[in-house]
Amino acid sequence: MKFNLTLHSLIIWGTLLVGYLCFFGALIAQWIEVPEDFMDGEVVCSKTSVSFIFKLVITVLLGLSALGIWFKQSVFAYLGILITIVLLTFPAFLLRFEPELSGQASWLQQQHKNLSWLGGDVFTAQEERLTGNYRDIYVVDNFRFNSVVTIPKSIPSLLQWGRLAEWIVWAGFTDAFCQFVSKGWFLAWMGSVCFWIFGIRATEDLSILVMSKSLILWILCLAIPISITITSITGSAWSIGKAHTHFQKGNYQQAERYLLLSSDFLPVLKQDSFFIIQQGIIHRKLGFQTPQAGIYQAFLLEKEGLYQQSQKYFERIALQTDPGSGYQREAVRGLLRSVIHDWNSHQLLTAERRLNLILELDPCSLKANYVGQLIHLRNENLTELESLVTRMETVYPYFNALSPKPVIAMARDNLKYARLNQKTEHL
Repeated sequence: MKFNLTLHSLIIWGTLLVGYLCFFGALIAQWIEVPEDFMDGEVVCSKTSVSFIFKLVITVLLGLSALGIWFKQSVFAYLGILITIVLLTFPAFLLRFEPELSGQASWLQQQHKNLSWLGGDVFTAQEERLTGNYRDIYVVDNFRFNSVVTIPKSIPSLLQWGRLAEWIVWAGFTDAFCQFVSKGWFLAWMGSVCFWIFGIRATEDLSILVMSKSLILWILCLAIPISITITSITGSAWSIGKAHTHFQKGNYQQAERYLLLSSDFLPVLKQDSFFIIQQGIIHRKLGFQTPQAGIYQAFLLEKEGLYQQSQKYFERIALQTDPGSGYQREAVRGLLRSVIHDWNSHQLLTAERRLNLILELDPCSLKANYVGQLIHLRNENLTELESLVTRMETVYPYFNALSPKPVIAMARDNLKYARLNQKTEHL
């Protein structure tokens, strides 16, 4: 490929250079960062092998770009198109091969929403804060169920036009993914666009032929991940439909088999509250002593207002199941609801004991952090309160939305009131 020193060539080659720099940054930077642990004052994010695999694929495609430099400039347009397809499949691969990471991201997103929406703690506690009545703040109950994606119930239900938006979510573009996707993924997008622009601007005019061929290639290649997504969702919906049919007939073993098959098609379902409850119902019918059956029993007790009995199930399951699993997360969520009930019922000692366990199992829990701030505020434990506020301030920068700002301001307000109250008492 020839290089002529003109203004057009300088701009085009500059675009290529920017593309390479973006890809270099994408290979170094993280693609998704979901807070999982908190150690030595720093957030530890979930490790994912999917990002490494995608970076390896992009590295191979970048190696092929040498063909464009030495032979034909249009190669860059096709490489840019192929890389965009790779990037579009990244969220779907996370749902498929990193379900625990997706579950943790969804749980953090739900906690943030519970704190910041119009009916959340930021708004409902305004009156108490304005009047200085911090010790009697009512904590909004946590959402009872958590889902990464909507469970596909049957094949006919997938064909409704009103469910078009859910197909985008099933492709991996969930609220949680958009909340925690990191700059590496965006840099790769910028690099692919630069490659495409470089490939179609071989001359001062646009190369309509190259542009048309690259767009056709994009459509054809995009059909592959779309087909895989449709197959997995349809297979999951068919399996769940069969499971419900067998359950209604009393064939509980077959129902269990088909329910597990649905999670093979869509592994992230194992992080879903409704799916775990459905498993628990079937396991109780079969007489199995499993975490799912225990969670379902705890839900029944909680529904009857028997929080003391339900928390025993939740606590046992949280301690005995694998860290980061959907079962442990569901048990921790149940314990958190018990803590909120204890706080609102002025049972501080019980609430504090359970809260310490929750923060040990789920150090980055935002809702537990907020409840802990209120407990330490009432107990006048300034050191622990400062620690929790610092932790919240350290976790929230991993969120992409601007809505965390009111929550952080609320946490700092708790700390400010505690410090002011301590100074007043020393006067």
